[in-house]
Amino acid sequence: MTFAKALIARTTEVGGRTLVHSCAAGPESDGQYMSECKVKEPSAFVRSQEGAEVQARVHKELMTILENIQPGVTSNI
Repeated sequence: MTFAKALIARTTEVGGRTLVHSCAAGPESDGQYMSECKVKEPSAFVRSQEGAEVQARVHKELMTILENIQPGVTSNI
């Protein structure tokens, strides 16, 4: 695990750059996938039927978790 972290881990500063860049980017980046401060094509998995099913399942699970923490919160989304 330490070896893998050394290869792919990022500092919070480096990891936050894409978030800051996304906020500052123009309208051409709206709704797009960004990585390493660039608009990139999502992976084949994300674009697949299986990826869509996983996305729906994760969304449902997340909404359930949020409702357990603060009932009614998902009605504001």
